[in-house]
Amino acid sequence: MHLKTLLSVDGKRRVMIYHDEGGLFSFDEDQYLLEDTPYVAEVPSWYWSTVYSSGKYGSAADAERDARASIPWLRDNPSISAGSPSDCCHQCGSSGLSRLGGAWRR
Repeated sequence: MHLKTLLSVDGKRRVMIYHDEGGLFSFDEDQYLLEDTPYVAEVPSWYWSTVYSSGKYGSAADAERDARASIPWLRDNPSISAGSPSDCCHQCGSSGLSRLGGAWRR
């Protein structure tokens, strides 16, 4: 289950913190990319792509602490605060989706 999101100042990167069914926590770093391949979309569109997936942690605080220590844009901007799961979806429209097996599903 998606717990919180840390969004970069420019809105082009985010860290999403998750709680899994086994009681452990993890995070993914995503980058907002432009899809401009003509055969994929008639018009260019934007999408989130995962660039890093963490290991497992015993708490959400541990996952966030490691994300802040290991991801340069988070480490360099300690004032970035976590938002709620819906805060991450202003650009991607993924509100109401959950993450199962590495894919977004309703």
